[in-house]
Amino acid sequence: MHAQAPQARAGLPTIVVIPTRTPGGPDLSKDMGSLFETPLAKNTTVLPFESYRRAVLANGYLARDAADLAVIKAVGPLVGASHVVVVKGASVTESDRGRAVQVNVADVALISTAGETLYTTRRPLVGTRLTRSAALPVVAAISGKLATLPSAPSAATTVPDAVASVPVPPSVPETLPVEAVPPPPVSVKEPDPPVVLAHEPTFADDHRLAAPIAVDQAPTRRDVVDVEPTFEGRLGVLTLQRDGRVRSSGGRASYDGPLLATSMSFAYFPWAEQSRERASRGVGFYGEGYLTRASTDFRAGDTSSDSTVAGGEVGAAYRFALGETTRAPAIALQAGYAYATFPMSGLPFPSTRYSSAAVGFMLDIPLAKHFAAFAGGRFYPWMATSNDALGEKESLFAMRAELGLRAVIKRVELVVAGRLQQYNGRFSGVTNLVLASQLEDARLLDRYYGGIFSLGYVF
Repeated sequence: MHAQAPQARAGLPTIVVIPTRTPGGPDLSKDMGSLFETPLAKNTTVLPFESYRRAVLANGYLARDAADLAVIKAVGPLVGASHVVVVKGASVTESDRGRAVQVNVADVALISTAGETLYTTRRPLVGTRLTRSAALPVVAAISGKLATLPSAPSAATTVPDAVASVPVPPSVPETLPVEAVPPPPVSVKEPDPPVVLAHEPTFADDHRLAAPIAVDQAPTRRDVVDVEPTFEGRLGVLTLQRDGRVRSSGGRASYDGPLLATSMSFAYFPWAEQSRERASRGVGFYGEGYLTRASTDFRAGDTSSDSTVAGGEVGAAYRFALGETTRAPAIALQAGYAYATFPMSGLPFPSTRYSSAAVGFMLDIPLAKHFAAFAGGRFYPWMATSNDALGEKESLFAMRAELGLRAVIKRVELVVAGRLQQYNGRFSGVTNLVLASQLEDARLLDRYYGGIFSLGYVF
């Protein structure tokens, strides 16, 4: 249920005070009532921000976009607001005697719900608080600006005697029929695209007289890594240790050895730049693969095997943020197809070739301006193998876990990650391996663990 808005007073502007902040900026919402809403209510009708916020959500927008110009133009008239006052907490870099320092400020803007920016100013904060002495001149300037608008009340004047002596006609009897007049059709106008002016604003008494950049057009200064990029490509080295075991009640065959391969991966979200209310924004594609040449020696039999080892995975993903700030993690749900092969000949351990559908996720967590952590997992439920040397397959599945850290400077990305991947299989019947005696009803455990080091490009 929406909060009931106060009764609008005739001739007075109806406003909403919208608190917001940039990433890393101070939260000023607790000061809105005493510093803005109460003093502005003397000359305006102030609508509750909660009513406006609920209308924002009800119309398919995100709460964090409440101060965007397009949202103000679309939702403001629906709640009966003629103007909004946006109070944004921000952290900016200023020069102090040639040294860059971080300063907390409050950017205040008066915007009509038609999309016109009427007034902006910037006030310094004391720590993370906006003081009353800094807010009062801003409120006075906003009230003065509203008073000059056609809809604002004019100053009280004395009614001339000649006007006062004009007889007032009697009121219309209540019994007269009143014909209902249908309301005029409502035309919906698409929001105008934002226009960014290139010139600097002019100032008078520490107040901006013109706003070259509207509130939702100001560039966002990220204080953490962007975890929802459009494209991410990596090239690096995959180094793994293989620990393979084939067991049964009659014995076992094993494989131990390192694997060093070239690794490649990419993730592409072609609609990532769309607005957050569009579901297609999170749709994307991913792929990865590795390739190497491996030489395996079997000391007991004085034999060796040279083979091309490869693997790859392609699929689709859907990504979304787990919160409404730039510090919120992003998770991508993945579904695709995976293939891996490690052929060998003349050795007790069998050649392996796996293929399966794949489902998984990748969680990206921003940590700082240049660093983010990530964690992911894959499950391969219906693993197939083309090798019958282990007997008849009863079940074969695999899983993978990955944990890492990435550093992003400009658009260059450095990634360090650990990986564990394991295949588990059950087979019935007698094996056909290079063994003195064959195994019956074998169990396969094929494990890979190690790390990835790669260099990437992100935009």
